[in-house]
Amino acid sequence: MFYIGWERYDINKTSRTNNATIYVISTKAAADYQRVSGIVNLSTDGTNPCAFIRLRVLNKWSGSTSDTNGTAIIHSLSLK
Repeated sequence: MFYIGWERYDINKTSRTNNATIYVISTKAAADYQRVSGIVNLSTDGTNPCAFIRLRVLNKWSGSTSDTNGTAIIHSLSLK
């Protein structure tokens, strides 16, 4: 599995772990040059107003562990 998401934190950086991460891409299939666009709500961390965000990329993720034998290349990424 391959995931790209945004971890969201309130002003006290209280992480709600995976519940506070909003994923933009979640896919099983390998895709070359896949373009994804859309709107993601980063105004709250799920409960409190969001003050900080951090990019999260999971490559070759299989639930609770990561297989380090895979490679992913992100050619371009923007947040507006």
